[in-house]
Amino acid sequence: MIVVGIMGIVLTMGVPLVWKVWHKAPMNKAISEMVELCSTARARAILQGVQTQLVLHGNGGISIEGGAGSAPAAASGVLSPGAPASSSGGAPASTHLPDGVAIFKFLVGGVDCMQLESARVRFFPNGTCDDFVMQLVSDHAERVEISLEVTTSLAFVERDWGKFRIR
Repeated sequence: MIVVGIMGIVLTMGVPLVWKVWHKAPMNKAISEMVELCSTARARAILQGVQTQLVLHGNGGISIEGGAGSAPAAASGVLSPGAPASSSGGAPASTHLPDGVAIFKFLVGGVDCMQLESARVRFFPNGTCDDFVMQLVSDHAERVEISLEVTTSLAFVERDWGKFRIR
């Protein structure tokens, strides 16, 4: 009975850890998906030698256009006041912000894009990208800033906008 009691205590202590592993918090999910999409867009641009775009839609949707068998993305401006999602060959990678997480602010090339239907961040074959900063806020008052380093296109995540920085 003692052994069964100890096993019950150990299993009970492990449940919260297992729960956290299987059910990511909305903000952590948003961060990991956003960083993954930036990394995928960067990799497509470099490996396929074509310009790739990360498209941020006003409804919280985020998708990748260009590369992966689709036609190269247009070299026109960074901003697009209402461009549709890619209809070319190859399904672009995409995600949507989870419930409880909202975009507080996003800048592309130093321009505030909050009022636009969509904004585009370009990733170039030489490994560079447009200047990009996105600030997310959760229902639990978590604040996160995701930005891209222009010369390497690597994403940086900063929690609470300045308290500490993780990579």
